[in-house]
Amino acid sequence: MPRWAFMSLAILPALAAALGLRLGWMTATLDESRIIERYARVYEAAGGARADCLARPGKRGFERLVVVCVPPDRPAARHVWAVGPWGQLLRADTPRTRDSTPEDAAT
Repeated sequence: MPRWAFMSLAILPALAAALGLRLGWMTATLDESRIIERYARVYEAAGGARADCLARPGKRGFERLVVVCVPPDRPAARHVWAVGPWGQLLRADTPRTRDSTPEDAAT
């Protein structure tokens, strides 16, 4: 077997193992409080209060949490973020995304 073929077969499992260790470390060290804080800060930057935010477990595939922030005086202006196992944003439902139209995206 040529040396380059052996090296490529050895490197592929090593990369897969490194990726697995990295994602496992991220899952083990990221707690729900940090996820909620991250998206509550986004909501606070939009003019809301962190106390308006709560989270529930995700129900869809790969959803770890769903963070919901609802202003008490404007329930229609709620912000919802579905967050994956490593803290990544899976989907967002905010007043800004609801009000946008395909014509807005083209400009």
